[in-house]
Amino acid sequence: TLSPPGGAGPVRGPVASTFVLTPLQKGFLAESLVASDKGVNIEQIVWKLDHVPDPDRFRAAWQSALDAFDALRVSFAWSGSGGEPRQSIVPSVRLPFQRVDWPEQLSTQPDHRLASFLAQDRRAGLDLSSAPLMRVSLLVLARCRAVCVWTVHHAIIDGNSYAAVLQHVLDHYAPLLGLAQVPGDARPPFTDFLRWLERHDSEPGTRHFADLLRDF
Repeated sequence: TLSPPGGAGPVRGPVASTFVLTPLQKGFLAESLVASDKGVNIEQIVWKLDHVPDPDRFRAAWQSALDAFDALRVSFAWSGSGGEPRQSIVPSVRLPFQRVDWPEQLSTQPDHRLASFLAQDRRAGLDLSSAPLMRVSLLVLARCRAVCVWTVHHAIIDGNSYAAVLQHVLDHYAPLLGLAQVPGDARPPFTDFLRWLERHDSEPGTRHFADLLRDF
């Protein structure tokens, strides 16, 4: 059985200011917009679990991560007239979350079923104009086995940041079960970097590398 995503979509309230895109984000966005395949630049983090987490508490832990990391609440805006694309970070947004129960009698080939699910999930893509550019699926394979699939667009997170988000989920899931929480490190918001980028003069660096690469 499949339960639909729970209340995905922005919570009404003030919208954050818009910002320029980082150079890497511009590349990811351009590539995604021109691609015929909706799965381009879609990352799927597959987390195999030796137990079935409490769905409500698990969803709450993921929601906490979405609330904590402002980069996960990015959406993009662009026009076809050649203007620079912009990104905005909504103050709050509900996590798209679904639980999928696979009857045990149909779970004799879990790897095949997982591969099929991942392919379908990738084909669904993500709406780049609507935050959040991620969703979480909890696949229940048996009474004591589950898989968490975190689907996220590469334009809002890099490989070095996956572990920080997953650790946050673990740290905030434990207290919901009555276990001790390990305090995490404070991290500067993504908007701090974007504000610096707005003020940064890139012309000297551009000239430097143009001179450096002139003979190539």
